[in-house]
Amino acid sequence: MEVEFIEGLPLEETMIFEGEHSIQLSKDQKQELKNAGAIFLYLRDAETKELVSETYYIKVDDMEKLSRDLQAEGSEEWKGKNAVYCYSNTTLTRYQRQGFGGMLKDYFLKQAKDKGYDFVIGHARRNGSIKLNLSSGAIIIREYPNWDGSETYDFYYRNL
Repeated sequence: MEVEFIEGLPLEETMIFEGEHSIQLSKDQKQELKNAGAIFLYLRDAETKELVSETYYIKVDDMEKLSRDLQAEGSEEWKGKNAVYCYSNTTLTRYQRQGFGGMLKDYFLKQAKDKGYDFVIGHARRNGSIKLNLSSGAIIIREYPNWDGSETYDFYYRNL
């Protein structure tokens, strides 16, 4: 499959990703992130235009503009450190374990570096998500059992 990277699709078209993990954001929450400056990136099939993977991130210093339910525990320690927080790196189930998540992760990391950021931080599930982050150079800072009322997530950082 030939793929393409795109930015900024209408949120209605992207809600398909919310069924892929235990923590699901509403369209309104995603809109709040977008309004605060979050960048939404997608990988899709270049021929069919079918979405495959999604990631979105925001400058840590801009997170204070968000409602409390979108604040990420641990991120406050990174204020003023030229870091971005990655909210999601999701690949639809039928495309998982085919390298698409890694392609989008690499694209995102390059974009964040090109924009001048020094670090990426985030929380990742203990599945392919944390494995993907570790394979791209992330270091686990701490564990959050029952994070956000769901399951164990690891908080990580990565130098850019």
